[in-house]
Amino acid sequence: MIGALLKEAIAMLAPQVLAIHGDRRTSRVAITFDDGPHPEHTPTLLDILDDCGTPATFFLQGSQAQKHPELVRTIHQRGHEIGNHGSTHQKPGELGTAAYVQEIVDTHALLCDIVGQSLAKHFRPPYGATSPSTFIQLARQGFQFIYWSRDSRDSWLKQSAELSAAFEKEPVRPGDIVLFHDDYAQTAKALPSILRTWAHQGLQVQALSDMLASRSR
Repeated sequence: MIGALLKEAIAMLAPQVLAIHGDRRTSRVAITFDDGPHPEHTPTLLDILDDCGTPATFFLQGSQAQKHPELVRTIHQRGHEIGNHGSTHQKPGELGTAAYVQEIVDTHALLCDIVGQSLAKHFRPPYGATSPSTFIQLARQGFQFIYWSRDSRDSWLKQSAELSAAFEKEPVRPGDIVLFHDDYAQTAKALPSILRTWAHQGLQVQALSDMLASRSR
C-alpha cells in the first residue's frame, strides 16, 4: 500500500492526482460522506445541509447507487457533489488490480448515467487503501484520489453527543477535509451541533471542488 509520507508528497507535488487536505492558509473546511446513499439517513443529512446552506461531497458506492438512484439524483439536484467510492467496498488485494480498476471505472459511468451528465473523477478508495499499480492505472485514466485529513470517527463513536464533543475537544484545522459516513444515525443527529461549533470557531464550509481548485492555484 502507498504509505502516508508518500501520499503527502504526491499531494504536494501533484495535487491534480491526490488530495489529503485543502489550503491551510484559509478558514475553510470541506465535508465529505462515504458509503451512501442510505435511504433513511441521507435525506436527513440533505435537509440539515440545506437548512445551513452547507455544501458537501458524497462518495457513493455503486451497489447502493443502483438500489437508490433517486437519492443519487436528489443529492446532485440539491447542489452537492458526487464522488466515487467503488461498488463493493473492497481493497485492491481482495479484488485484484484489473477487477478493482474496472470496478472504479464502471462505478463512475454508473453515477454519470444516473445523474445524466459528466461528473468529476473524484475517487475515495474504500478504507483509504490502494496499491501502486491501481493508483497508477486510475491516475492515468484521470481519476483524482481524495483522502481526508480529519476522521470524524463516527464509525465507532456511537452516541451523537460523543461525536459532537469530539469536535469541541479536538477542533478541525483550516483546510481540513473531514470524513463522515451517511449510513450512521449518530452522524445525522450530531451534524447540526458540529456545524454550529465550526461557525463559532470562525470556520466556513466550502465545496470540495472549490477547495481543491484554490489549493492548486
